Amino acid sequence: MYSQPIFIIVITFILGIFFQEFIGVNYWLSVIIVVVMFLLSIISFYFFRWRIKMLILGFLFLSLGSLCHFINKNQHPAEVRQSSGNIAFKLEEKLKSNTKNKRYKVEVFFDNKRFNAVLSIPKTEQDLDFRHYYSGFGFIHRIEKPSHDFLFDYQKYMMRQRVFHQIYIPEIESVSEIEKTSFRDRVWQFRQNILLNINKSRYISQKNKELLKGIILADRTEMDTETTEDFAKAGVVHILAISGTHFGIIFGVILWGLSKLIDRRKSIVIALIFIWLFALLIDFGNSVTRSCLMISIYFISVLLQRKSDLLHSLSLSAMVILMIDTQQIFDVGFQLSYSAVLGIYWFNKVISNRILMFNPRIMEKIQKNRLGQYFLSLLSMTIAAQLGTLPLIIFYFHQVPLISILANFLVIPLSECLIIVSLFITILFGFGVNAQYINIVYDGFASIFLKLVKVFASIDGFLLENIYLNSIEFIFLLVIVYLLRDFIEKFSMKINLRLLLVLFVFIGVRWGSNQWQLQKNEKHRKKSENLSKPIMIIKNKGVATIIIPPELDIKQIRKNIIFPYMNSRRIGDIKIVIENIEDYELKTITK
Repeated sequence: MYSQPIFIIVITFILGIFFQEFIGVNYWLSVIIVVVMFLLSIISFYFFRWRIKMLILGFLFLSLGSLCHFINKNQHPAEVRQSSGNIAFKLEEKLKSNTKNKRYKVEVFFDNKRFNAVLSIPKTEQDLDFRHYYSGFGFIHRIEKPSHDFLFDYQKYMMRQRVFHQIYIPEIESVSEIEKTSFRDRVWQFRQNILLNINKSRYISQKNKELLKGIILADRTEMDTETTEDFAKAGVVHILAISGTHFGIIFGVILWGLSKLIDRRKSIVIALIFIWLFALLIDFGNSVTRSCLMISIYFISVLLQRKSDLLHSLSLSAMVILMIDTQQIFDVGFQLSYSAVLGIYWFNKVISNRILMFNPRIMEKIQKNRLGQYFLSLLSMTIAAQLGTLPLIIFYFHQVPLISILANFLVIPLSECLIIVSLFITILFGFGVNAQYINIVYDGFASIFLKLVKVFASIDGFLLENIYLNSIEFIFLLVIVYLLRDFIEKFSMKINLRLLLVLFVFIGVRWGSNQWQLQKNEKHRKKSENLSKPIMIIKNKGVATIIIPPELDIKQIRKNIIFPYMNSRRIGDIKIVIENIEDYELKTITK
C-alpha cells in the first residue's frame, strides 16, 4: 500500500469531500486546518519516519478535499425576481428530449443576471446551434426538490452541475448571430454539423444513426428508450458510453496508421494530441477525461522510458478531475468508470490465473495463439470489471444482469470492430461525404449488432430486479467484493471464515433493514408536473395499494413512481387500482 502514495492521497482527498458533504466544516476553519497540516508535512519531511510522513500527508489531503468541496459546494443560485418575461440565451449543451419538448442546457441572460438553466422548447421549434443568441417570452422557476424521498432527486443532480433553474419558452421569437464565437463553441458547432449530416443520411436506419452518434460522438439525446433498456438488461450499456475501450481503440488505430508513415515517438505525440482534440469535440465527460489522462500518463511514461503502473495512472487522473471539480465524485458515471478499472486492477491477474488452472493442458494450447490470448484476456477482464462495478450497479440501478459476462464476452469483440468502422464513417460525415455503399454496409453491421444485444436482453430469468441497498449494506457489499480476491486466489480456512463472517453480518443487516421497512405504514398523494392528476400510494406493512386515475399512462407511472417506491420500501407485493382517488376514498369510507 505504501508503494502507492498517489492512491493513498486520492483516497484521503475523497474522504475529505465526503466529510464536507455530510458533516461540514466552515471555510476559515478548513483554511486553518489546511495551513497547519501543510506546515506539519514540511516538518515531517525532515524529522519523521515514512509512516508518520504518509499519515500527515493523508490528513493534509483530507483537509484539502474538505476545503475544495466547500468552495465547490457553496455556489448559490442567482436570485431571479421575475417568473416570466423575455429571456435571452445561448446553447451550452444538448440534453435528452422528452415526449413533448426538446431540452438543452443554456446560458441565460435574464433580470440583469447571467446563469445556466435547463431549457425546454416544443419539438416543433428549430434545433439550436452554437452560432446564435436566441430569445423569446418564457417562464422561469427554480428546480424543486422531489415531493417524496423515493423519487429521483433531480434538484440535487442539477445542483452538482451548478444549474438551479428551469425555463420554458413556447416560441423562439428572435435569433441573432454571435459576432465572435469561442474556440470551444466552434468545435462543438462542428460536432453539431456532423450530427446533422448523419441525420440526413438516407442509407442508415434511425436506430443505427442513433447508435453511431452515441458510440462515437457521445450523443444519446435522441436514442429510443427500448434500445437503451436492451443494453442495460444485457449488461453492456457501457458500450454506449464513451469510455477507455473507445479511446483505447481510437488511439491504437491512429498510432498504428501514423507508425507506418513516421517514427514511433512522433506517432505517439500526434496520437495523444488527436485524442485530446477528440475529447474536446465530444465535450469532456468523466470517462472521456479519465481515459485521455490514463492513456496520456501511460504513453508519456513510455516516451520518458519510465515504468507505468495502472493504479498510479488511475489515481493521478482521478486527482486531476477532482481537484478541478469535487462534485464529480457524486456522478454515477465517474464512480462506475473508476470502479471498472479498479476491478480490473484488483481481480484481473487472480482471475486469469484461476482460469489457466482450470485445465492447464488446454489452456496452454489456447495461450500459444494470439486469438486465444485475446479471448482469455477478454474473459478475465470482463469478470474483473463486472465484480468491480457490481456494488454500484445494485446500489443505483437495483438490478444484476446475470447474462452480462457472456454478453460482454461475445459483444465486445464486435463492438470494437463497430467502433473502428463508426470512427471512419464519422470522419467521412465530418468532411460532408455521404458514401452510399459504405453507409449501407455499416447499417447492416449495426443492425446485426443491435439484434445480438436484443437476444441477450430478451433471455428470461437472467435479470435480478428490485434489489435495494441502503448505505450500510452497500459498504458491507464493497467489503465482500474486496475480500473475494483472496478467496479466488487461494482457498484457506482463514480466508473462507473471514469472508463468511462478513457475509453473515451483511445478511443480518439486510434482514433487519427489510423488517424495519416492512413494518411501516404510510400514505402518499403524489402529484408532479408530468401528471395531469395525482396518484395515491397506501402502504399497510408489506403490501402497497397504488390508486391510478384511468386517464394516466400506467407504463410511465410504473417506471417513474411505482418501481422506485417498491425498491425504496422493499415491497414485492403491490395492488394497482385504476380509479379516481375521490371515488376510491368514497368507497373506503362507505365500507
